[in-house]
Amino acid sequence: HGQYYFKHYQVDDGLVHNAVTSVMQDRNGMIWIGTRGGLNRFDGYSFKTYRNKTNKFGSLGNNVINSIVEDANGMIWIGTGKGIFKYNPYKETFIKLEIAPSEYTNNLIIDADNTLWCLVNFSLYRYKQREHTFENLKTPASCMALDSNMNLWLGHNDGTISRYNKEKGGISDQVRIIDKSVAANSRSVSKIYPRSRNELLIGCFKQGL
Repeated sequence: HGQYYFKHYQVDDGLVHNAVTSVMQDRNGMIWIGTRGGLNRFDGYSFKTYRNKTNKFGSLGNNVINSIVEDANGMIWIGTGKGIFKYNPYKETFIKLEIAPSEYTNNLIIDADNTLWCLVNFSLYRYKQREHTFENLKTPASCMALDSNMNLWLGHNDGTISRYNKEKGGISDQVRIIDKSVAANSRSVSKIYPRSRNELLIGCFKQGL
């Protein structure tokens, strides 16, 4: 077995906030770190901080960072407590996605068509970049994940998971993970992690893995 070396970074080391919510590595090797107090970019040596402060580079809009994802064009999409923002690494500017609600947004995912999927107040939305349309799919979910076959899996508060039909709309293949005998407030599915082509790991709010 190989040995792993861990280094601990906190606010004293340049991290903007000690409550880390999301981590993503972009195509250039930069590590993006979302926190409850702003956004960091880490190059392996030092941290650059981005906060909700309007200047010539635009504004991040909100310091509560929930989710970070990179699209096929190298754009960095950021889900925050007040909507979605796009960071253009070539211009080093932030732009708000104005057609998206300025609400709590998380679970950002980019699919093979460069379409952005997200949860806004735990309801499923889809942003088609080519058409510049942001659609409320009226499907509640507690979390979601995209597997290697481009299936979009949704977790639900009632202890079930389902697959969203991206072509026809609506959910299918609904599977109960947590039995109905468990109290309703303890059934929520909080994380889905596709492990292989035919296997999902499912983390639950109070019922383990």
